[in-house]
Amino acid sequence: MVLAFLIVVAGANPSILVPLSLLALIAIIISLKALAEDLARGLRAVGLFAWTEIGRVAGWIAYLATEAAALVREFLACANRAYIERVRRPLERLVRSVEARNAKTREVTRERLARQNSRHKERFGDRDEP
Repeated sequence: MVLAFLIVVAGANPSILVPLSLLALIAIIISLKALAEDLARGLRAVGLFAWTEIGRVAGWIAYLATEAAALVREFLACANRAYIERVRRPLERLVRSVEARNAKTREVTRERLARQNSRHKERFGDRDEP
């Protein structure tokens, strides 16, 4: 519409105005294409930068998780050693002493029953026969 206005109303020369308008249109299209390519390159660069930083952050998170796992593993090993030293070994000693006392009590009981059986045989004789 601008070209028609310039040619009809303003009396501009169409043989000069049409090629110039086409050149201007081509220049605008090329500049817009270059602008779009530059924007795409810029966005790609921003995306690569963001991806790199995300990778670095993920690496640090993985490092921190590994360190936390090592701390937890060390804590559990320390707790296990403390349990063995303060609970299991005293409990094993206690169980051994109870077992020794029970064995001694069983032996004393056997001896007492043997004496009682021998006294019973002396008093009443062998009454195993019906």
